[in-house]
Amino acid sequence: MRRRPWMDNAVNMLILPAELLCAITSHLSNRDIKNVRLTNKPLRSSSILRFDRAFLSPSYKNIEVLRAIAAHPEFGNQVKELVYDDARFVKYTIWRDGEVLHELEDERRPMNEFLSKCEENLNQVGGDVAGLVRARTGADPKPDEVLMEFDDNVALYQQLYEEQQEIIGQGLDIIALRDALLAFPALKKVTLTSEAHQLGIHAPRYPTPLIRSFPPSFNYPAPWPWCGRFDDFNAISLKPWVEAKNCWRGFSLVLKELAHCERRIPAFTIDVNWNHTGIAHQFLVGRPPELVNLEKVCENLERLGLAINIGRNDTFNGFRHLASGPLRRALSKAIRLRRFSLHTSAHAREIKAFGDTMADDFVNSLRCIPLEIWPNLSHLTLSHFLVLSENLLGFLCQLPPGITSLTFVDIKVLDMQWSEILEQFKTRLHYKGKKPHITIAQWQEAASRKVWMRSEVARFLDGGDNPFVISPSGNEIRRGFGTVRDDFDESFEEPWGLDKRMHM
Repeated sequence: MRRRPWMDNAVNMLILPAELLCAITSHLSNRDIKNVRLTNKPLRSSSILRFDRAFLSPSYKNIEVLRAIAAHPEFGNQVKELVYDDARFVKYTIWRDGEVLHELEDERRPMNEFLSKCEENLNQVGGDVAGLVRARTGADPKPDEVLMEFDDNVALYQQLYEEQQEIIGQGLDIIALRDALLAFPALKKVTLTSEAHQLGIHAPRYPTPLIRSFPPSFNYPAPWPWCGRFDDFNAISLKPWVEAKNCWRGFSLVLKELAHCERRIPAFTIDVNWNHTGIAHQFLVGRPPELVNLEKVCENLERLGLAINIGRNDTFNGFRHLASGPLRRALSKAIRLRRFSLHTSAHAREIKAFGDTMADDFVNSLRCIPLEIWPNLSHLTLSHFLVLSENLLGFLCQLPPGITSLTFVDIKVLDMQWSEILEQFKTRLHYKGKKPHITIAQWQEAASRKVWMRSEVARFLDGGDNPFVISPSGNEIRRGFGTVRDDFDESFEEPWGLDKRMHM
């Protein structure tokens, strides 16, 4: 057989020292590393799979893989982050004619909704099942590959739902979580999310072992993030926490296990990927177990990221609960904190103005953040807040001297435009040390895309042009300033074009 040039290159690679081969393969994805390990024994020993993150959910597959990693003498020592996926499958059933669905009072969903969700999935990938296979695998279906039909999808989904309910009933994921917190010596962070299947089943945000085990042609409704199918959060936002908390089961159990864990885990984050969701604000009323456990967890934290669903767009009651005191008391326990982010579910672009009629305790929700107790804070992120200019500026004047970065994502200043706010930053904010890096992100026409500005803000504060201009229709970013990024597609990036404008 005629030798190809790449064959000589492959042989020459084996001449390299093992340490150099390890360094080269460390830049590959786990998928590519698996392929390299199949080549020969030397490359297998030099290509080490990375298991810096492990997953858990009420799924036999995820629990099985988690325990296998923990038991492995090499892989178990690599895990630095544990992700609990709180997106749950729901029960679909045939709806009888005339039967009424009472949304959250009834956990069942009609089968025609299953069908419509599957059709939406296919529309995202070209309209057919073959497109779904291509989106997942990067290749056309094999000639002899049997593609799943609708009944096959329903049967597999129902099996997943039944297994999930069985695990929840027996508390098997709770036991696995308790064991995992002690099993990984390098564990530094616990992440809670319901975004694993988002933006779609063809491109999940977190490819958990369960999701990776699905047949390429499996079509199913992606579980919604925490009650996300109700756009304005109507029914659940009116219930007390004790009645609503089952929708956030993962939040309750993760906090409980962290609060009673024998070891210190320095980071806890709720990841919603800037989505308009989060933990129901009702847990901030009174002293439910979750709030008590959050206080205990905060005592050990150096990094904390919270996401709060603040309720309906016409009332935003959750902002009042943020400002009322319980969350501040919990955060005051985090005296070691270095990095903090707080996200709310507010659709800031839908809020035009409330003016002077809005109560102070409504807009001054920033008072829940006890800056004076966090002398070591270096990174602060605020996302989807409604504020008055004096509340924001007064808050920022209290920043500790060691702050190195500030990030503002979709912040709605009710009485001032961002061009004016930046002018105030220049004249009113004074730093004892080096100026922090300030990043501002504003939504674009596409729901998942934002214009991000960092260097543009820095240049303005050093005497350059303001990246914002005054506009009668609201905040407007100057042409040619900023970079457009997509929340779900990390590869997407383009300059904010000269022929485009963005309004808020």
